[in-house]
Order: sequence, then C-alpha cells, then structure tokens
Amino acid sequence: AWKGPVFSETVPYDTTQVDESLRCAAEFHLQDAYYLPNAAYTYYDPDVVKASRDTIKQLLMAEGAVSISYTAGDQITYYNDETYAVYCDTFSYADHSVLIVGWDDNFSRENFKEECRPEHDGAWLIRNSWGTGWGDDGYFWLSYEDRTIDIGPYYKLESKDNYKNNYQYDTMGWDLSLAVDDFIDADKAAKTGYMSNIFTAEGAEQLEAVSFYTTDADVKYEISVYTGVQEGKPTSGKLSFSGQSGTEPYAGYHTIELNQAVALKKGERFSVVVRLTNPTYAYPIPIEFCPLPFDKSEPEYMGNGGESYYSLDGQSWADIITMSDTSLDFQTYITNVCLKAFTNPLPADGDAVETVRFSIPEGPVALGSKLTLAGADEIYYQIDEGAAQRYTATITLDKACTVTAWSQEDGKKGNPVSRTYTQAVSQLLELAVEQAGNNTDCDVSAEDKSYTVTLGNLTDEVKIRPR
Repeated sequence: AWKGPVFSETVPYDTTQVDESLRCAAEFHLQDAYYLPNAAYTYYDPDVVKASRDTIKQLLMAEGAVSISYTAGDQITYYNDETYAVYCDTFSYADHSVLIVGWDDNFSRENFKEECRPEHDGAWLIRNSWGTGWGDDGYFWLSYEDRTIDIGPYYKLESKDNYKNNYQYDTMGWDLSLAVDDFIDADKAAKTGYMSNIFTAEGAEQLEAVSFYTTDADVKYEISVYTGVQEGKPTSGKLSFSGQSGTEPYAGYHTIELNQAVALKKGERFSVVVRLTNPTYAYPIPIEFCPLPFDKSEPEYMGNGGESYYSLDGQSWADIITMSDTSLDFQTYITNVCLKAFTNPLPADGDAVETVRFSIPEGPVALGSKLTLAGADEIYYQIDEGAAQRYTATITLDKACTVTAWSQEDGKKGNPVSRTYTQAVSQLLELAVEQAGNNTDCDVSAEDKSYTVTLGNLTDEVKIRPR
C-alpha cells in the first residue's frame, strides 16, 4: 500500500509515539515478501523445520537477510554470554524480532549453556537491534533447534520513485483465500481460478507492473491486460497485453514487471486479469476480508463492489462481493481481490516504452560497486553531464556521480530515470574499552565527545576496540 518502511533515524527503535504525519511515509516501495514454511514449535514437525532451514539458506545466498521472531525474555536462563549463544528448549510465544544474516552448521552444541543444550550442532548468525554494546558487537548465535523460533518473511524493496501511481483497492492486504468453484469442500476444489480488478486511469500513463499474493508455493500465474473495458466486464474491450506467465516458488506478495508497457488514456477503464494455479492448497485467490459482529454493520474504506471479480474459466465473471456471507450473527465482508497495478507517466511522444530499472537504490555506495540496468532491449545512459552511450555491460561506480538512463524502442525514447550515488564512508560511533576484566562502552558519535580512562594499579593492559 506504499505505507512504510522508513529509516530508523526517522523513527528510532525506542520511540514510544510516532508522529501522525509519518503514518503513510515510505522511504522504499515493497516489491516482494516471501512467506516461508513456518518452523514455530507450536506445532513442532521436524520436516517443516528442515524445509524452513533449507529455504532460509537459499534466500540468504540469493537475496539477503531474513526476519524471524523468537522469545528473548529470559536471557539469564538461555543466553551464554561467553559464546553469545541462545537456545531455549521450551515453547513460548515469540516476543522479539531479529534478522538472520548467516549460519554455521558446525556451530557446536557445547557453545550453549550446559544446563540447556540442543541435541545437534548448528546455529543461525543473528543481527539484533539492541546496539553494539550487547552480544558480539550486536550479533549472536541462535540454535537451529530453538523452540521459540517463528519464521518471518523476506522483504524485497525498491526506490520509492520506481512507479508514480499505485492502483489498488486492497489496502488491508491478504486476509483470506478463496476457491472460485467450491468454497467449502477443499477436496473438490479445482485449485485454479481467475481474478481481476477494473481501474480507471487518472491520466495519460503506461502500465508497467502488477502485484498480487500467491497462497501456495510454486504457484503458476498468467497475466493479461484489457483496455477500454465496460463496467463490470473485466475481459471486454481490447486485449492489450497477454501471455506473460511464470512460477513463484514462495507464497507471499510479488511484483511482476510486464514484458511490455501498456499505454493508458486519461479516464480510460482498464483491467488486470491474473490466472493462478496452486499445486497443493485448494484456495488460490487472495482477498481482502473483514469479519463483522453484526449483519448490518459495514467497515469504512473497503468499497461496495463493482471493483473486483472472480472467474473459473476467465470468461464468466462474478463480483467478489457476492462471496460475502452471513452465518448466525457473524458476517464475512469481502470486497476486493488482492491485485494492484503500477504506472508511470506516458513518455512525451505518447507511446508506451518500458522504464529502466536500477539494481542499486540511490544514496551512499561503496566505490567499485557494480550497477546493472534492466528494461527494454535497447538502453542508453550517461554519467553526470557526459555523453550518452549504449548500455552493454554493468557500470562500475568508481566515484560519486549521477547516472541517468532511458529505454529506447523503435527510435522512441522512454522516460529518463536518474539515480545519484555518493561515496559511503565509515563513521566511528563507539569505543569499547576493556581493562582488568571490565568493559566500558564510550559513545563517540558526537564530534565534541571525549572520555577519560583511569588506569588502576592492577591494570596490565587496556584493549580498545572501535565500533
């Protein structure tokens, strides 16, 4: 919904009240959220735990850090402060979120507290949020077998200016999954179905990407776009784009860049149609859902139909709101499928041309970083005010600079996109001073900050570590 995230400097970790103006602030746009097989020991199953472990390792190598939660409350019982190792052998509900950044299959079980050790070797390397004064410069080891682990998603972000407009109805996100043929009997469900949203273009734009949730692993999808559609008829009008298909290996939220941008006229109705096929789970359609206590009550900001549709064959359509149901005094209020469309302004010549994507968001970077551009087959770029050149290989960022790039199709130029990169620098924030077995953390982040260290008579040496 383009609400968050923001940098920790904007909302520090220990903030108790957040300014209302930040409710919809965002420094990045969420592109993907991979929902992993859950290893919560509420329903302990060694096979599920192993599946999660292998999947996490794959994501760490291919993408980056993975968020999890665990129980951090009882540090005295389960935390070994000599080896920075944590293992809890009893289930309790997770109360703290951290990041997995690595692993060691050979991390010895002997590193955990003697009175509470896992059965096997192996642990995750965890980055905590309690500062560098805790653990091993803010990191610790968490046993694979910790009974409080609750696996979270992997989040993939892009720059907040990647798209101009976000057409959406499902601001609440994925709340429930439906089958389009048989809502009650999972054994008879087809495990496949179509969903569609009809939107109205706010201006002369080009549709460049769509997003949706998948409710199972290894879900197959196929995307079509219709323009000039009639009200309530997703597949009327002109079929302007079709045939883009793929498979999403993880359940969760996915943004799919279209192979070809679709031109939209101001005020024109257009529809996005997605066919989803699940291999296992009977309910492939992700929907926005709200349970209501009274049959005459109605939530605000959720619409009243005429926006989202479902179909078994992609030809006969029904409004998703007809799925709403009242049973006794309990009403299920269903208004929309979870399907969004992302646009940018139409280029000046009026023809849709794919916008260039940058592999590195603008901001501080290490000199020597490799920048990859993606978009149409023909891409041009310039660095600062230099000459334009055809993109044929990765760009080495060896200085602070601004890179401007654009796609070109049949001699027509797409929207130029610029990213400004500065040189990343290290900043000394803290000194750890150790003498006679005592540790002192000195905050030196302020330029005028100074400390006096008094050496005792029994001090043989002083160790000072920068952080």
